[in-house]
Amino acid sequence: MNRCDCHCRCWRSRELDCDKLCERCWRDWCHGSPDHGPAADPSYLAVYGIASIWAGWLISIGRGDVVAQPPGYSSHAESKACPSCGTAMVPRVDAWKCYRQEKHTETVVVSMKLKAPRSPDLKVIDA
Repeated sequence: MNRCDCHCRCWRSRELDCDKLCERCWRDWCHGSPDHGPAADPSYLAVYGIASIWAGWLISIGRGDVVAQPPGYSSHAESKACPSCGTAMVPRVDAWKCYRQEKHTETVVVSMKLKAPRSPDLKVIDA
């Protein structure tokens, strides 16, 4: 059984030509019910919207593909092992870091190549 993909999470089966919804959810959604409709995709644009401060910038620099990806896509990369102790490192904004003080005295930092360029420095506008 293909479960209905409505954000009400009902257990009815999907119907053909109903955008992955069951017949009841499809009918309610077509009548404008706020309780029924397809579950939103987990993209940056679906979560933050086009009015997000960074959405316009990402699109303007030609990185509309990032807006279509899940939030956090630009900073996530393959898991990395610490070159000093071999344990899993923690992803941070621009580098992988290992904080295992019992294995090495200082934090180990390995630079991370981001999938999008850094945002420009913005100044706060005084009102």
